Amino acid sequence: MDPGICSVFLARDPQAYAKTFQPTSPADRDLGMGIGMFQSEELLKELGAERNQVKDGTGEGSLSVFPLLSRLSDYTDDVIYEPGEVAPFLTELFRAQQIVKERRSIRGLDNLIRIARWAEKLNVGIYFGGV
Repeated sequence: MDPGICSVFLARDPQAYAKTFQPTSPADRDLGMGIGMFQSEELLKELGAERNQVKDGTGEGSLSVFPLLSRLSDYTDDVIYEPGEVAPFLTELFRAQQIVKERRSIRGLDNLIRIARWAEKLNVGIYFGGV
């Protein structure tokens, strides 16, 4: 178990799950893993993000080359990846894997890749519950 700072739930309809916190299909499941606050901060910093950056990828210092990963820049916000966004998110994570070198970044990225792979395998989206 590696819970991280936020809860992670895989759901066929992550938008509906975010509103009700009820499973939306038999494939839905809670994961006992996530990404820690310091892992997330280190990862985004190592990829070139500024603390408290603009999350939509348009601000100075933002991660415009990692727009899906940029959504995780504020661990107090909920973040949703629809099932159709999981494959592009995984592609971004693999690109980031070629860049990061710091221990916390690697650990956080490893957890994100495992979460995205589970979502891809189950054909579901991802809900990261902010704190």
